[in-house]
Amino acid sequence: MTLDLAGGHDFASPPMLYADPANPDTLVALDGGISSGPIVVYDVSSDTPVIRVTKDEGGFYGDAALTPGAQSIVVVGQGARAVTEYRLSDLAEVHEYPVKDEPETVTVAPDGTIATTTLDTENTGDTYGFPGGTDAPASVRNLSYDWMPWGGHSTSWSADGTKLFVLTGSSGSMQFQTVNQPRTYVTTLAVNAPRAKTLSVKGTLSAGLRPPAGTPVNIVRTDLLSPAGKSLGTTALSAGGAFSFTDVPPAGGTVRYTVTYPGDAAHTPASASDTVAVSRATPALTLTNNKKTYDYGKNVVFTAHLGTTYTNRTVEIWADPYGPDRPNKLIKSGKVDAHGNLTAAVTMSRDTAVSAVFKGDPRYSPRTVKSTAYAHVKTASSLSKYYRTGTIGSTRYRYYHKNTDAILTTTMTYYKSRKERLDLQVHSSGTWQTTDSEYFALGTNGKSIVNLGHPGTAGVRARVRTSYVDPASGDNVNTTTYGTWQYLYFTN
Repeated sequence: MTLDLAGGHDFASPPMLYADPANPDTLVALDGGISSGPIVVYDVSSDTPVIRVTKDEGGFYGDAALTPGAQSIVVVGQGARAVTEYRLSDLAEVHEYPVKDEPETVTVAPDGTIATTTLDTENTGDTYGFPGGTDAPASVRNLSYDWMPWGGHSTSWSADGTKLFVLTGSSGSMQFQTVNQPRTYVTTLAVNAPRAKTLSVKGTLSAGLRPPAGTPVNIVRTDLLSPAGKSLGTTALSAGGAFSFTDVPPAGGTVRYTVTYPGDAAHTPASASDTVAVSRATPALTLTNNKKTYDYGKNVVFTAHLGTTYTNRTVEIWADPYGPDRPNKLIKSGKVDAHGNLTAAVTMSRDTAVSAVFKGDPRYSPRTVKSTAYAHVKTASSLSKYYRTGTIGSTRYRYYHKNTDAILTTTMTYYKSRKERLDLQVHSSGTWQTTDSEYFALGTNGKSIVNLGHPGTAGVRARVRTSYVDPASGDNVNTTTYGTWQYLYFTN
């Protein structure tokens, strides 16, 4: 009797197993060695394990942890920008906890608090703590000022869940870190002095015969609120011809003060001006979907959120696809809604830098924020010249005569000078062993036809796949995409 405990999946590496006494009849297996690796949940209440549910959630799982009570599993994996919690009864997504970079480890405290570490290539924070099951923001700490190494560190809670332990650094220089208050938020303080600062303006009027004390001079202020100028009234000259006044500019940016003396019978008119740069407040502006990856052609909605401003509530959303042949393009401009949001859809055919632009107003400075989203290529491959299909174990094979050349046809999203990578593996000694990896150019129709040859020997099992690898495939306009394996069996 053969049990299909892989659920039709050919594990690329020994699966990671998770179990908990709180849910003794459940065992979870994850394949961390391939992009198509599933999560498999087993019922182990009897002597014979039975698959309860299985689901492909992106593969390449790096780490996982069961929640208290073992009713859910929290998973991290390559290419993601979030930690994801799945319910074990049906593998439905329960919650997603966003992080700024690729997550690497995860651990769950007895009270459900989730801790995860990320690669942190931009050095903005590598260790996150999330209250489990809520949308509360993460507590973020930067324990290492270098990248967190792939697979080179670990994370664990103390038994009572009051402390978090993290190993950082790399081989030969590992550092043991203890976070004593992992649920508290790290605070920083910044100070800005914007528009509402009192300015003192001083000057003198000189003449061979000065006008008498008390003679008025006129004051006009020109700024973003009053581009044509606004009268501030008059101020009087002193006996020595000096004058001064104070003002609180209502707008930021460049403020010009112009003082004029109209003249009289004994004096000619005179005018002088000076400018001062008055700082403006920085508005809150965010844009969703940064560093997320999507299937080719997916219609993705980006949401810009604008915080408090003075008079301008307009935001522009621009999309700049990778590659010199497509320019940066305005896809939407308009006023944000009552919640401060403006949305625009982008069809993801390439990696795309999407920008939200606020052009400023009299009290808030211009600001631009950017989100870079990544797009897979569309790829498919098919074998020809086989004489039948069949199943070995749970895997579907194309059968070939031992002296018949196998032909692989690949169709992939075309881009100038793009090549597809072909990986060929042969099954030997119980494992798949790579025999060749080679790049082949795509035609302008996006196709590549490769003759794989024949072994001349019966009993050979092989598999082949095609992939786009950024940038080794000749460009960087899409993100790395791995195709599915095609299986071959050569007979007499």
